[in-house]
Amino acid sequence: MLCRISHKLFLSDVPEQVKSRVMAELTLENPRWLENLKMGRRNYRVSRHLKLYSTRTCGGLILPRGYGGRLARICAECGEEVEYRDERRTLPEVDFHFHGELRPYQSEACAAMLRRRFGTLCAPTGAGKTVCGLYLIARRRQPTLVVVHTRDLAMQWVERVEEFLGIPGREVGMIGGGRDKVGQAVTVATVQSVYSRARELKKRIGHLVVDECHRAPSRTFTAAVTAFDCAYSLGLSATPYRRDGLTPLIFWHLGEMHARIDSAALMDSGAILRPEIRIHQTMFHSERDPVEEYAGIIADLTLDADRNALIVDELAGEIRSGRGVSLVLSDRKGHCHALRELLLARHGLDGTVLTGDTPLPGRRKMAACIQAGSVRVVFATGQLIGEGFDASNLGSLFLATPVKFGGRLIQYLGRILRPSSGKTRATVHDFVDCRVGVLEAAARARAEVYAGMAGEGPE
Repeated sequence: MLCRISHKLFLSDVPEQVKSRVMAELTLENPRWLENLKMGRRNYRVSRHLKLYSTRTCGGLILPRGYGGRLARICAECGEEVEYRDERRTLPEVDFHFHGELRPYQSEACAAMLRRRFGTLCAPTGAGKTVCGLYLIARRRQPTLVVVHTRDLAMQWVERVEEFLGIPGREVGMIGGGRDKVGQAVTVATVQSVYSRARELKKRIGHLVVDECHRAPSRTFTAAVTAFDCAYSLGLSATPYRRDGLTPLIFWHLGEMHARIDSAALMDSGAILRPEIRIHQTMFHSERDPVEEYAGIIADLTLDADRNALIVDELAGEIRSGRGVSLVLSDRKGHCHALRELLLARHGLDGTVLTGDTPLPGRRKMAACIQAGSVRVVFATGQLIGEGFDASNLGSLFLATPVKFGGRLIQYLGRILRPSSGKTRATVHDFVDCRVGVLEAAARARAEVYAGMAGEGPE
């Protein structure tokens, strides 16, 4: 069997035994089809299965290139030899210099990643996954494209490139947000910008880095990252799994997870704080159907006067304790504003609201104010805070609306676990709606995440 390695794997002369196993593994149930079935909606023109392979006229197959390791194991199990033809793009080397020192757990993870050309690194918030990524960029010595999904994250990468690789910010390429410049050594781009320019960009890139790579299965991410035939690719994520069942796609596109930095080890070393979990039972109740009217349940929950009073009363106590800045997360912008007003009315304490409506300069200014301690409490939407928000002075987290997905919760927890000067503890206030079955089940799932991160048991 011949396997050509380019932006994908092109197989020819595939034995039937290998073909059947590969095709079966690369066929997943379509989460959209399953959701429509669950909700009683028609599945008109929605395929039941997603096929992550294509067939060729010669009887061969085209596969995502991150699947190569698994393919090799299948062929070995079937006793089939594989001839590999490497057609990946390698460009003239870049003389990178890494200005930093890795911690032992970072060195171990990076060493594992360097043994493979493709792969994913899992590192929780506070482990320094960006620093690891920059070290790997320096070691690969290829012109690099870093793909992110927000402008905030793009600007953070530019700052880190300047800090750890010594490349002035003006020389770092940037694509997206009104800018269109490819750097000689490193370019940072939003995925939307890469999506339309991948065919052109790939000629100038020898190393692809995808930050927050758990987003890779989305259509835009997939189309963007699978166009590159570069010699190296790296996926970075604190939470490399997805609630829609498409987790395998992360690794099939970018390569298997070759290194994982453990949260418990980070806590033991002092790299991140061990969270203290405080559970607050609410009396919220709803008769709505949790399948048909889940959004309505959440809307009612955000309007529940007793529940909101419980949140702001606990928040006031945390603020007066003086243990860092409090972060209150809600899925609803209106809820953020309502909680701020209630905190002021009941306790005479004020805070600030940070949502997707806040312009980028305002968000960056707010992060600086949090770090300086000039803001005592921030009410924010989870989507904005979950990834790429950098402020280590956050000391407590209030989950004002329920969180169902473990990956999302881990992202939120990461906002408060980073040590900073004078910060000795990180506290999570979890409001459990035990009288609503679906919300109580979500709380049990959160408890499993807390236990998995080696946090203290609930009080």
